[in-house]
Amino acid sequence: MEIKRLESIYDAVRKVRELLPHEDQVWLMTYDNERFFVTTYETDLEKQIAKDFYNGGYDGYNPEEYAKLYTVWEYAPAENKDRYKYSYANFKATPLSKEFIRGKKDVEGETIASFSIQ
Repeated sequence: MEIKRLESIYDAVRKVRELLPHEDQVWLMTYDNERFFVTTYETDLEKQIAKDFYNGGYDGYNPEEYAKLYTVWEYAPAENKDRYKYSYANFKATPLSKEFIRGKKDVEGETIASFSIQ
């Protein structure tokens, strides 16, 4: 599923609930509790953050500081907690579905060095 921007956290949670029975992973991302995104691909979220950053949304932030404005939740099948104990150790049951768990994921910004000869 392509990334979908939603107007409220309620719409985003409704979309997550709709997708859970059909997908192995669903991602919900908020930006400063103002914008909400849902997708089934974590790379879509990474691209959205980079797009926002480079389109002037960074307002003097460095990538590490800017990343802290985002909150990301991963929803995954509950069986993953037993199958991949280390990766899903901090995940908890979600009230959206007994068959899924959710966990907060960190967003990290990276600075890429660039050099030029003048």
